Amino acid sequence: MPFYRSYGYRTPSSSIWQQPSTTLSLKSACAKYNVTEAQCQKANIRCQWRSMYGNSYAVVVEDDVRDLKAMLVAKATNEKQEKLKGKLGEKGYEIRTVLEEASRPKDPFLAKD
Repeated sequence: MPFYRSYGYRTPSSSIWQQPSTTLSLKSACAKYNVTEAQCQKANIRCQWRSMYGNSYAVVVEDDVRDLKAMLVAKATNEKQEKLKGKLGEKGYEIRTVLEEASRPKDPFLAKD
């Protein structure tokens, strides 16, 4: 009989909830990624409830909150672009983006020789 069977050895859980550094409390995740709890709830971010000394708190997967933040930033950027396109027109928006790209300082480390 193998050693691990006689002492009831169990393999570690591969669940994302049990892996170190993959979860945060909801409040910590909201503070880290600058989102609100309401936005997390609206996006149906999966969570588990844990308790310490009788106080319950929600635990979320950090990747889910990071993806939510990326989605919110992309949505805000698209709305900003659409607003500018409505204000300047399609051609004016293209001219503005070209001028902004030209006026940005070039990074000397990324410049090709």
